[in-house]
Amino acid sequence: SYTLQAEAGVYDYKIKKFGYATVTGKAVIVENETLNIVLTKLPVLTFNISDETGAATDVKITIGSEQLAKDVLSYPVYPGVVDYTVRKYGYQSVRKTIVVNADKTEEITLQKMQEHTIAFNVTDADGMPLSGVALSLANVNLSTNSIDTIPGFYSYSVKKEGYIPVHEAVFLEAENVKVDVVMYPTDYFDYELVIINDITNLPFSKVSPNGKYLSGNWGTRNAVHNTETGESQSITPAATS
Repeated sequence: SYTLQAEAGVYDYKIKKFGYATVTGKAVIVENETLNIVLTKLPVLTFNISDETGAATDVKITIGSEQLAKDVLSYPVYPGVVDYTVRKYGYQSVRKTIVVNADKTEEITLQKMQEHTIAFNVTDADGMPLSGVALSLANVNLSTNSIDTIPGFYSYSVKKEGYIPVHEAVFLEAENVKVDVVMYPTDYFDYELVIINDITNLPFSKVSPNGKYLSGNWGTRNAVHNTETGESQSITPAATS
């Protein structure tokens, strides 16, 4: 029991206990008053979650708008319609709406997401393949020019001694992706200023020896522009003389 002192009047109250329905009401205090309140235990929703290895770990569950701590598999819920989502990296999410009126257990088997290939085609400014490049995807170094992975948004970098590093990103959906990367020598744009704004209306300021590639920057982005195809590619860091 709990006792408190209060002046005569009308008071709002709320009583909460984990696993029980919250009770709210008004108390009219004239003199000493006793409130008899019975808490109602909530039904517990429990998840038995497995993957191809057995009992799944590193699972995240959301019930309604409540994000449970990782690997918490039981939680009290109010009776009625309940929405939940079960997530694990690399697996398809499970979303379901159920009706809960008493303790209930959900049996869930997670399915791995299908992997697809990201393949990098790295060439120089003349379209010739470059070997000996260092590739990384999501800060993981690659031993080959391709990798099988689950759908998602990935940053990548391409480096080679004597060339300007390339830092970009690729979005992998439900099919294989080929990423064409053009690399330029570090001194590729160290030439006289050439005014060529009439080509694309961008502030390009340098031109390659063959007159085919232009470089420039706007804002925080730097790029090269192919005057034959009209295509531009961002590069990092900026090529400066």
